[in-house]
Amino acid sequence: MRMLYLMHVSWGWIKQRPHFFAEKLSKDFDITIYGAESLRNRHSLNQDRTIHYKALYIWGFMRSLAWKNKFLNWIYKKWVEFQIKEFSNYQYIWITNILFYNFIKDRLQDNQILIYDCMDDDLEFPHIKKDSGLTQFYLSLEQQLVNRANFIFFSACYLSEKVKKRSPFNEKKLTILNNAIEFPETREIDNIPSEIRLKLEQIDSTHPNILYIGTISEWFDFNLVQEVLKQIPNLNLILIGPAEIDIPACKNIIYLGAIERKYIFKFMEKADALCMPFKVTELIRSVNPVKLYEYLYAGKPIIAPAYEETQQFVPYIYLYKNELELLNLCQTLSARELNSKCLHPVELSFIKSNTWDERAKVIMNTLRTTKTLSR
Repeated sequence: MRMLYLMHVSWGWIKQRPHFFAEKLSKDFDITIYGAESLRNRHSLNQDRTIHYKALYIWGFMRSLAWKNKFLNWIYKKWVEFQIKEFSNYQYIWITNILFYNFIKDRLQDNQILIYDCMDDDLEFPHIKKDSGLTQFYLSLEQQLVNRANFIFFSACYLSEKVKKRSPFNEKKLTILNNAIEFPETREIDNIPSEIRLKLEQIDSTHPNILYIGTISEWFDFNLVQEVLKQIPNLNLILIGPAEIDIPACKNIIYLGAIERKYIFKFMEKADALCMPFKVTELIRSVNPVKLYEYLYAGKPIIAPAYEETQQFVPYIYLYKNELELLNLCQTLSARELNSKCLHPVELSFIKSNTWDERAKVIMNTLRTTKTLSR
């Protein structure tokens, strides 16, 4: 079975849901993966030559212009079509973003099975939301996509409810497929590069500390974090991951940059606590936080904002609803009195049942046993 897998992130970007599913599905499908790349900014992390991966070069400036002009949109689609070879030879088409439907809808044949993995609420991203015309363009694409898709996987229940309200579809297509964890092959790593060792040693000099791992973007609540750090001057926030925004200049905020995933768990071991200090916007409410699954594995105290998708983690993590509650948690941490709620994470049935391998089983069972629906 041949599958065309279109992902809106680079293979070299910080490893996310599209990367894991591509790897898992490659065991059951003859899969060709195209990842969105920029000609100016090519990422080099997480390269895996065992994966049949091809760059899909996207013109960033066209994303905000093409929808306004039919001719520009036609040119943009032709540019993408030129890069995707042998489209008609794939039985399965997997897409991870609404915009990809714009590129393939005219080429789709009735017998091709379209799978939409809806991992984010695209219409809530700031660059789309602030432009009413672009919002309507995405909404129209979403409505066409969910109507044509044979299967729709949603990363979060809240996300599925939002999409159903604005773009109704046959609910028999729907499967809730939360994010998950990939256990490291081993916690012991030989021959750690010197630059990684230096960063690990840097964390040793920052206790007490809180560690965040992931993309740093507009949803990161720096205002809240800085207010807490002002009141607890001996507490440090360590950031690891690609930064899409400027990080405030603050002596208590230490940015270590992006780090290859195989070393991430070593950094977690050095942390006093792990955090996810996000603004609870409509975009974030639709996110089933993959980092919380990975944080649980570390067996450290975990601090996160309270919203629908974090409630399932309540037995194992600390949630806060406002600045005062976060401040109290951080003060307890600073006093070395914040204990982990997950002392033996590897043994927890919750963790073992929430791996990417388990999610892949759900995908394969759904594709094999569910009647294919196109309407």
